[in-house]
Amino acid sequence: MTLEQYDARLAEAEARLEEEVWDGTFASSRQQLANQDFFWLRAWALASSKSASKLSHSYRKFELNPEADIATACRRYDEGLPPDPIVSEIAQAMRRHELRYFWRYLLGRHAHQSARAADHAFALLGEPWYWRLWRLKDLLYPRLFLGIFGGFLLIYTSSELWGFLTFLERHWLRDWLRGAASIATFLLAIAEVQRRVGRLDVGLILRRAWTLTWVSFVYGALGAVLQFQMGEHLGGWGGGSYAHGAGIAANTMFLAVMLGMVTQLFGREESLGEPL
Repeated sequence: MTLEQYDARLAEAEARLEEEVWDGTFASSRQQLANQDFFWLRAWALASSKSASKLSHSYRKFELNPEADIATACRRYDEGLPPDPIVSEIAQAMRRHELRYFWRYLLGRHAHQSARAADHAFALLGEPWYWRLWRLKDLLYPRLFLGIFGGFLLIYTSSELWGFLTFLERHWLRDWLRGAASIATFLLAIAEVQRRVGRLDVGLILRRAWTLTWVSFVYGALGAVLQFQMGEHLGGWGGGSYAHGAGIAANTMFLAVMLGMVTQLFGREESLGEPL
C-alpha cells in the first residue's frame, strides 16, 4: 500500500460516514462499531469529537456519551498500518498526531478512563518514554493547579482579603467560611463538568465533579502547608500560636481553592482538564 492509497482509504471512510450516518441510522451504526475496521472507527472518532459534525449533533441530540466510542477507536490505532516501512512510519506519525487530539479532547471532558485508551495506543505506536512522562502530567490537572496558585497570590496581595480572613479567625466564623467555600467549590466543579459533557448521566457528572473537588483541595492543602511553614518569612502569617497560624492557613486554603476555580471557570474558555 502506497501513501496515496492509504490517504485514499482514510478519505473514503470519512466520505462514507458523512453519507451513510445520520439521525435515522445513528443507533444501528453505533451498535456495529466493534465490528468495523480501523478506517471506519477513525472516521467515526474524529467526527464525534468535532462539535460541528452531524455525528456530534446526533450524540448531543440523543444525550449520549461519545467517549467510550472514541476509546474503542483508540484501541484499534495499531491496526491497518501499511506494510512498507517508510509508509508505515509516516502513517504512525499521522496517527500519533490524531491521538494527541483525542487525548486533549477526552481530558477536556474529564474522561480520564477513556483517555487511558489513547495512552495505550501511544505506546503501541512507538511514543518515546520521555514524551509519555511529559504527557501523563496532564492527568494531574495542571490548569487547576495554576488557578489555585493564582488564588493564593490574590489573597497574599490583597490587604482586604487578608483582613477578612483574619477577622473570621478571630471571631470564630471560620467554620462558616470553610463550609461555604467547600460547597461553592463543589458546585463550581459540577458546573465545569456539565459545561464540557452536556446533559449526560447525573451520576457521571457528580463523580467527575467530586474528583475535581478533592484534587482542588489537595493542591490547596499543599499551599496551606507551605504558607504555614514559611509564614515567618512571608510577613509573619504563620506567627503567633500554632493554632492561630494553622487556622489562618486553612482559611486561606479554602478561599484560594474557590477563587482558583472561579477564575479558571469564568476567565478562560479552555476546560480545567485540558493539557497546558
